[in-house]
Amino acid sequence: MHFAMPQPLDLLRNLKPSHCHAAASPQHYFTLTGIEALPGVLAQPARHFIEIGERQMLEDALTYIHNSTPDFALNLATITAFNGSLAQIAGTALEDRFWLPLERRMTIRTCLHEAIANAVIHGNLDVGNPSDTPEGFDEYYLHITALVKHEPYCLRRVGIYAWYNRSQIKLSVTDQGFGFTDTSVLTRAPNPTARYGRGLHIIGALADHVVIEKDKRTLTMMFNH
Repeated sequence: MHFAMPQPLDLLRNLKPSHCHAAASPQHYFTLTGIEALPGVLAQPARHFIEIGERQMLEDALTYIHNSTPDFALNLATITAFNGSLAQIAGTALEDRFWLPLERRMTIRTCLHEAIANAVIHGNLDVGNPSDTPEGFDEYYLHITALVKHEPYCLRRVGIYAWYNRSQIKLSVTDQGFGFTDTSVLTRAPNPTARYGRGLHIIGALADHVVIEKDKRTLTMMFNH
């Protein structure tokens, strides 16, 4: 497996000038040896945190950041985002930056976890739900853990973005998959006997408002406080 890993200065030199407003939205570029190093990265004095990766996919992510001007941004390669502790790490980073009521913090982390899992598995890896048997789940797990190590899947980006004001925090999770094929999933009643595929319904029950954006690759959640 080959990763294209340009140095930050080379990457910025090749990007259009409109992507590089450091004074308005300071950006921190980084590489990781493991997810356990991410909290230290997020402790740096910056608003936007971007893991270095494949140029074209990274440029698409930078364009989104430039156009949407989030108060906080974390953009990672899929192979990094495929980790169960990412929602907790991102949630802690949000709590360190913004005032979030204690009673909403676990709600936000739970929704982040479900949204990230959806972006990684159903978005960037383009994998559906497992069959409803123990054997089916074992095969499913082996399949996604193998797929996430191979190009182009491992190089696709997952973004976590936040916009904050006194009354609300808005969070968006983006991916670079093919997008939601059925946006009515947010309003459709869940199957009460299904063991899987309930993440979006959990988000819908916990967040104050949820929307699938027009690009069909961005899930936006709003939490009042």
